Amino acid sequence: MSSVARRFKNQLAENSKELAKYDILPEACHNGIEAWRGSTRSMLPVIIRDGDESAFERSIVEAFTSTISSVAKARPVDVRLPGRGRLTRLLSPIFFLDYVSVYLAILKKIDPTPTELIEEYKSRLASRRGR
Repeated sequence: MSSVARRFKNQLAENSKELAKYDILPEACHNGIEAWRGSTRSMLPVIIRDGDESAFERSIVEAFTSTISSVAKARPVDVRLPGRGRLTRLLSPIFFLDYVSVYLAILKKIDPTPTELIEEYKSRLASRRGR
């Protein structure tokens, strides 16, 4: 689900203008887990899970969730959508989380379509290449 998580992070930035990060388990359970204790920001952990995860993967997620729940300002949210095949289990959360990113923009009263800073960046890059 790492590709789904990366896409969700990107969609939150582009559509909702919301900064997000993602980590992959179990790596997030090592150094990254320490940052949850010292965080002064209010962050919502979203854990994107495969409906076909193994018992080992489930134990990693459950241990991670219970550990950060003790210090995070919000209880982690699990996103796990049903699907028979691997492709369905990948596309269902992508479509759902794309919707979430647009809905968050609406809640924030932000038009998700303009990408002014991306255009500014492209313009600056093009002008630097032309030198």
